[in-house]
Amino acid sequence: MKKTALAIISALSICAHSLQAQDNAFSFGVRGGLVNSGILGLDEATKPFSGNNTIINPWVNLGLYGEYAFHDNVGAGLDIFYTAKRGGFVSKQNKDNNYTIAIHQISAMPMVKFYPLGREEDEGVLSIHVGGIFSFPMMASGQEKNKDSQSIDGANLSIGMGLSGGGDYEFPFGLLIGLRGGYDFTSVFKEDAVFKTQTLGIPKDKGNPAWHANLQVGYNFAKLLM
Repeated sequence: MKKTALAIISALSICAHSLQAQDNAFSFGVRGGLVNSGILGLDEATKPFSGNNTIINPWVNLGLYGEYAFHDNVGAGLDIFYTAKRGGFVSKQNKDNNYTIAIHQISAMPMVKFYPLGREEDEGVLSIHVGGIFSFPMMASGQEKNKDSQSIDGANLSIGMGLSGGGDYEFPFGLLIGLRGGYDFTSVFKEDAVFKTQTLGIPKDKGNPAWHANLQVGYNFAKLLM
């Protein structure tokens, strides 16, 4: 009898824990922050001058996110946001002169999420994620310092595909902070892009993949429904 009672109590405990986890399974909200990015291979440019890649190219991103925890320790998520890939190069002859490229885009990030400490209600949630990133360019421009910007025809640009990873911490009241980074396997410019080969003088066979690092803050609106 005692064994039966203990088995029932154990089963009820597991069910209660499962229901509690389900109450905290959905998350959705807004997130955004400061992003620094770069476009590799711009040191191959010969026009309007030859130069070295710049490392600091800050911008912002802003978007929506959603995630669902299948288990206390594993889930899936999707982010959709606006941002810009930025890169450039500094003249080897004149360090005060630079050329900057900005590609405004909408990006989507499907990801697998891991919760090392679980997702207990009324406690903070630590998450680690890894996934893909797909970028769809909307408009772009290039600009030499102290000169007018030059529009880049969208026919020169490729859809970006790469990998992303990072971590977040969500406080019990819904505020979250996170660090992320990513790298595109695809080149920003198409192989025979006119802007790449003629305007910048980069050889046709040289790729220009992009990278980014991102500091974000956000809020989980699901907290308001609990």
